Amino acid sequence: MKKFVPILVFVCACKITYAQVKLPLFFSDSMVLQRNSSASIWGTDIANRKIIVTGSWGAKDSTTSNSQGNWKLNINTPNAGGPFTLSINGSNTVLIKDVYVGEVWLCSGQSNMEMPMKGYTNSTPPQVIDSANFFIANSSNPNLRVYMSGWNGTSRIPVTNLTIGKWETASPFTTPDFSAMSYFFARKLQSTLGIPVGIIVTARGGSNIESWMDSTSLASIKPVVIPSTVNWQDAHITHTILYNTMLHPFIGYNLKGIIWAQGESNIGTGNYQELFTKLITSWRDQWGIGEFPFYFAQIAPTGNNTDFNAARLREAQLHTMLSTPNTGMAGTLDIGEQNLTHYPKKKVAGDRLANWALIKNYGFSGIPSGPVFKSLTIKNDTINLRFDYTGNGLTSLGLGLSDFEIAGANKVFYPATVTPANFNYSLNVRSSSVASPLYVRYGFKNWLQGSLFNTNGLPAPSFRTEQMQALYTLLPTVFANINVIQKNEINIISWKSLEEINVNNYEVEQSVDGLIFFSIATKKANGSNSIYTIEHPSSKQNKIIYYRIKVVNKDGSFDYSKTVQLKNNLAVNNIKLLQGLQQEISMYFNSPFTGTITVNDLKGSVISINPIENRQGFFSLYLPKIIKGINILTFTDAYKNRHTHSVLVL
Repeated sequence: MKKFVPILVFVCACKITYAQVKLPLFFSDSMVLQRNSSASIWGTDIANRKIIVTGSWGAKDSTTSNSQGNWKLNINTPNAGGPFTLSINGSNTVLIKDVYVGEVWLCSGQSNMEMPMKGYTNSTPPQVIDSANFFIANSSNPNLRVYMSGWNGTSRIPVTNLTIGKWETASPFTTPDFSAMSYFFARKLQSTLGIPVGIIVTARGGSNIESWMDSTSLASIKPVVIPSTVNWQDAHITHTILYNTMLHPFIGYNLKGIIWAQGESNIGTGNYQELFTKLITSWRDQWGIGEFPFYFAQIAPTGNNTDFNAARLREAQLHTMLSTPNTGMAGTLDIGEQNLTHYPKKKVAGDRLANWALIKNYGFSGIPSGPVFKSLTIKNDTINLRFDYTGNGLTSLGLGLSDFEIAGANKVFYPATVTPANFNYSLNVRSSSVASPLYVRYGFKNWLQGSLFNTNGLPAPSFRTEQMQALYTLLPTVFANINVIQKNEINIISWKSLEEINVNNYEVEQSVDGLIFFSIATKKANGSNSIYTIEHPSSKQNKIIYYRIKVVNKDGSFDYSKTVQLKNNLAVNNIKLLQGLQQEISMYFNSPFTGTITVNDLKGSVISINPIENRQGFFSLYLPKIIKGINILTFTDAYKNRHTHSVLVL
């Protein structure tokens, strides 16, 4: 009988895990890298794995992942172009295709930045983008690419990964979902620069500024409050949450700059300028690529005028621009809708943001902003306002200047009458109700339709003069013109001051060589819009006379105007010496001469001083003694002009 011995066979089911290169979602097909930069690329692999990144444009770099498998390196990018490929070789090889190199901007904020080209059609009433259908239908452009980052959950600490997002090339099939403001911004940049442009959009409707700030930065301004559990419905108004999940994953991606549209959710909460400034500086610090440009859209007028809360937030935005380097604000005072927070004119806002970038960062000429209040002068019952960014002057575009108010020391504001002054470069503001004005405000309401523009069609932001005294620069004098004319042997120097601030007096200075000047007259300052004239005798010896105005301030400091020249038509050789014989020197005056003739020998000793009055033609000067040899004659006219001649006495 055979015995069967059971054999137990153990089958070991082993799970084998293959490590591989993993990249953030935005390092993917159709992405855009910042040109002419050392672009950061990062990801994960197994620990201590060598990583090699190669761009098909000829750049290459390598590194080794750390003990946690994280790695990061930089690869140099060319000027602009594409399509390229980017190869990442580690445990496996990832090939990113259709890569373009150009300009990259990040776009963030709340719903006016998030609002898509197709609009909010499900709202009541539907909220649309002006001319959206036309621009969508004509949006095909392989050189314009958008990464729309969607909702990325909540986290009480910063995260590094995204769960949703994809680079898309502009086309009628993709553009409807693009952020409208950022699309128009990118569209104008791309069409003007003629190179690829990529934008990364990470925005959330209804979000307040605190949700976009890291905990350390926010804590420097106010207490940070983060619930132990954050639900998605409240994430947009919870401290740091959107920073943690929707901003932090992008930090390090090489950018040219950032555009921003946010503020509505902070109306009435206070501290906005401090918060906004801190957000800008902290983002720049964390990116570590310097003070990159940060441009933002002013919140547009809307709602009612039961309070001034929206006006105060617009004021905080303006002050942020004026006090924070490399920032700019796109004015929106003319494109708001009283009953809509989401104004339809997103193209206007996007184009104005692009203008800031084109002018400030890409070398194009132009005016990026509407008129910004700079300074004022007060004369009797009128305040004269001066502005930066006036271009070729101020205008109401035919609407009439409105929404200006004026007040005295009690700060009770009355509607003001406004008239252009100084060739439309400044405004005179007054009211019959205010005899001694001190303050002006413009557009300081929640809802209005802006009426003050420059000739480029850009609106002035609302302002209050009393809140800007620490921000604007006080210039001693703004000259309209300085003229010098010659009339009847008199040089007439005249000038007009468009604006005088803290000026005590003017000194008119003259020079015969344009280098060494001396004072010839003084005029007391009379205030802005004053005309000054002085007369000075023409010299008959110098063919060109130089003049300038010295502006002496009340604190003793001084400035100079430009130098102007006068071609002296009277500059002739008025005196012609004929001969010297023993005690007589003969001469001829081409024109009447009044003054003195001083005769010196070569040692400098005075031989005679001879007063002369209204001499013309031949004249003989008799010396008190016989002096042979060379004599020096100094002619000093009635206006202290001096010139010398030498004569040989036989």
